[in-house]
Amino acid sequence: KSPAKSRVELTEEKIKALDEIGFPWNGRNKSFSFEERLEQLKSYKEQHGNLLVSASHDKSLAVFCYNLRYAKKNPGTIKLTEEKIKSLEELGFDWNPSSRLIDKLDEGDIENVRTVAASSLQEQPTTNLPNVLTSSL
Repeated sequence: KSPAKSRVELTEEKIKALDEIGFPWNGRNKSFSFEERLEQLKSYKEQHGNLLVSASHDKSLAVFCYNLRYAKKNPGTIKLTEEKIKSLEELGFDWNPSSRLIDKLDEGDIENVRTVAASSLQEQPTTNLPNVLTSSL
């Protein structure tokens, strides 16, 4: 008997356990409504204090956030109504999180960036790196 053709008996307990981890029964991830995603974002913000969802924490929600930002920058690609934008902004959704992260760098972070940049370029750390980071803001 071929392993590919063997049948696995799924008990109610196994089905429930798979449902709890979001198993995609149709071969795709579960599709959520905008309202469900908004609730997930509210929950994330309550737990983490921000809406900077990382893929390592929740890949599906992180992709949703990326798609929202893409849709706002590229109108017409994905339908994003003014009502949805308003709901997200009321929640505190950050449309351009990378610029906010640069604003939050402290001197220790900047020193770490210098060290990593220098080692990857095999050069000595430059003293003007903080100016480069903040000059575009």
